Amino acid sequence: MIIETKIEFKKYVKLMYQLTYKKPSIIFISIVGIFLLVLSIQYFIGINTTTDQPPYVQLFIGLIVLFIPYSVYRSSKRSFKTNSRLQETITYEFTQDKIRIKGESFDSVMDWTKLHKIVEMKDWILLYQNKLTFNLIPKISFGKKIEEFRSLAKGQEGLQTKLKR
Repeated sequence: MIIETKIEFKKYVKLMYQLTYKKPSIIFISIVGIFLLVLSIQYFIGINTTTDQPPYVQLFIGLIVLFIPYSVYRSSKRSFKTNSRLQETITYEFTQDKIRIKGESFDSVMDWTKLHKIVEMKDWILLYQNKLTFNLIPKISFGKKIEEFRSLAKGQEGLQTKLKR
């Protein structure tokens, strides 16, 4: 089975946000930070003045939490611009034994056994080589071949898969 992909910047950034905000720790920190920011803003505009001391620490923590989405965007933009492989048209060839990944500047072959896991998201298939490194394939690139890919991946012995259906 052969799949050809081209990653769009906006979709890449959206994926990076999804991967960041699926972590419970980031969600918890964001909720606490927004709560502290709201409390400190209420103090400064005179709605909530139950404390004698201005809540500078809470305001500072809240502002730091606002930095998280900006940081994700900046690092995603930097990664996309500096990693030419993300901008290339990439062809994936999936066989029973191997995966061939061919771009405009590279050509590599790996065994299915070298994959850590495969995760299917709403719009993406992620082929994890380890816990942090993955190849990303837009699901739209599979077209009608998505079921064939799922059965091929599920048939790989010892490979952890989180695929739909």
